[in-house]
Amino acid sequence: MLGGVSNAKKSGDGGFDGYLPFYLTQDKKGNILIEVKSGKVGVKNMREFIQVVDKRKAELGVFVCFEEQAGNEMRKEAKQAGYFESESYPGRYDKIQILTVEDLLDGRGIALPYRKEAFKTATKNLDYIPDDATLPFE
Repeated sequence: MLGGVSNAKKSGDGGFDGYLPFYLTQDKKGNILIEVKSGKVGVKNMREFIQVVDKRKAELGVFVCFEEQAGNEMRKEAKQAGYFESESYPGRYDKIQILTVEDLLDGRGIALPYRKEAFKTATKNLDYIPDDATLPFE
């Protein structure tokens, strides 16, 4: 539904389940890290994900969980992570966005100023990105 690339390594995945490249400008690309959680999810998971987004220098992070798991403390922590501002398009966007499964089923997605697909064609690049690697387009 989000159109990203899956992190093939499921255990010890470096704190994210996938990423989505997007255009910052017509010529410059950025990355969105995606984390999907179920089961017991709390503010600790959000804090860990924010650290991963910062460490990887991704422009945005998207945390996906069920509505009942996205409590006030998690939402507050996500808001405190700050904002992303585009070089070419007006507006500020939450750097860490919580998307619930219910949001996705209702057709809502990542809030971006502009979304031109960064992949020219579908990708099968499901290779694990090690901690010391740079993400595409960094």
